[in-house]
Amino acid sequence: MSAIDGLPTKITLLTGPLLVGLVGNWCLFGTNCVQVYIYYLKCPNDSWRLKSLVYGVLLWDIAQTLMLTTTEFDILASGWGNRADLVAPGTGWFDIPVMSGIASAVVQCFYAWRLYALSKSVPLVVVIVVLALTESAAALALGIIVHTTIHSLLVLQSNTYAVTGVWLIGSATCDLVISVSSLWLLSRARRRVAEGNKTRGFINRIIILTVGGGFLTASVAIVDAILYLGFPENNLHFAAAFLLPKLYTNALMVILNNRIRNLNNLTYTWEGEAGEGDSSDASPRNIDLTSLDGSIDSILNAGSRSADVSLGTEHTNRKPEAGG
Repeated sequence: MSAIDGLPTKITLLTGPLLVGLVGNWCLFGTNCVQVYIYYLKCPNDSWRLKSLVYGVLLWDIAQTLMLTTTEFDILASGWGNRADLVAPGTGWFDIPVMSGIASAVVQCFYAWRLYALSKSVPLVVVIVVLALTESAAALALGIIVHTTIHSLLVLQSNTYAVTGVWLIGSATCDLVISVSSLWLLSRARRRVAEGNKTRGFINRIIILTVGGGFLTASVAIVDAILYLGFPENNLHFAAAFLLPKLYTNALMVILNNRIRNLNNLTYTWEGEAGEGDSSDASPRNIDLTSLDGSIDSILNAGSRSADVSLGTEHTNRKPEAGG
């Protein structure tokens, strides 16, 4: 394939990852919108702090997706065939490193709060928060550097190795610390529960969601770092970079919506009550985020309740007493 108007011959390595990453970003954005809608329907009694987090993250997601789409439209549509538009950073300095870094730090600090509820370990929380703030600061620094000194994507990677490495490797390290800590704490709790106990299944579910989400975001951050540092002459790393902020927000919503035991025509169903009559008067009892003892012992002592220590709520498996 010959060059047209000075365009690179291997243009697919510049434009292809942008298209793939944008499509993936939109897919994850749609998934997150569904998750937020479910949250809106099923968790009306959450505290204003948790609701502010959820809807604030959604607005952040919307803004990031619209800005990213505008940037890629300028490259792949309105500016197609123009070399200057092809390599121009546009608003990419903000909608990729800055918005991704802030989103990841918010979610990681949320996980730190959850781990403190489980372990009461201040050093562990400090490590996670410091890592989250460090990688977020590096992402902000990268955005500022790109906005003020980088005018072509062709020289982006060669001039921002260090700060990008701190951002991506720091993010992956923080996610791995969260995942390993969650796995160790919850596995220790699971060993204290007899086989067949419902609490054991509850702990298994938290392990899968927390550890799986952490390893997924860490893996994508590592892939992004490898592509960024290993292939400086193309845009392969953007395919992973566009996914990172949406993976973090989706991980947050999955954890929040995990409190919902069952979904049955968008109404609560209660374990053991199927076919036993009308349960429309049953409702979940939401405990204020700051009032619940979310330690490991609160899981093991939950008894007939399914206490969601990850969020400070508990679902009661019995109907309220008549007149109560």
